[in-house]
Amino acid sequence: MCQLLETLKIENCQIHNVEFHIERVLQSRKILFGNKDIKDFELTLWKINKEIESNFKFSSIHKLRIIYDKSINTVEITPYIKREIKLFKLVEIGDYDYSLKYSDRKYFEKIQEENFNEFIKNNHTKIEKSNFELIFTKNQIITDTTFSNLVFSLNGIYFTPKNPLLEGTKRKFYLKNKIILEQEIQVNDLNKFDKFCIINSMNDLDFSNEYKISQIID
Repeated sequence: MCQLLETLKIENCQIHNVEFHIERVLQSRKILFGNKDIKDFELTLWKINKEIESNFKFSSIHKLRIIYDKSINTVEITPYIKREIKLFKLVEIGDYDYSLKYSDRKYFEKIQEENFNEFIKNNHTKIEKSNFELIFTKNQIITDTTFSNLVFSLNGIYFTPKNPLLEGTKRKFYLKNKIILEQEIQVNDLNKFDKFCIINSMNDLDFSNEYKISQIID
């Protein structure tokens, strides 16, 4: 049976963006299992909220991972460590589908490993694997990284690729609140933007942690 994953942010002793995570679990179960029941997921979040609401250690950022299918399988809470990314490589991904957030990420791990090794071999550059990330394209149209959606800035207006691999919960939140706009972004469009950042459940729209377009290589 296919297992799915929800990653939620805990900060200041509360779980963030719960509404959008519940919506995704509901939709995912309906698509895969024809099951609209999310009471177990809501109960799991309720129990975790009770655990963390008066626990000072959860004032810092923690990552909550819930692996599930028709039922909840595993729940894990760990301190969050943000990756430092120095370089993004464009990779054509063809018709690969990741419209549901599966827990099995072997495909991403494999393609990340292959591209990192190829880059090191061809460039003889000293860079850690954790500092190297991919940006996937489909027919030269920008989608996502291996773990996040993207937001590009142009004259103070924020655009996110119209056709992401995965419609992330933070992306939906920013779209609903009209903080970002959808736009088809082709590889040839990249140089018109000022900068970009990554967003996911753990990373807010924060251009204090921005990246330069020059950090993207073909």
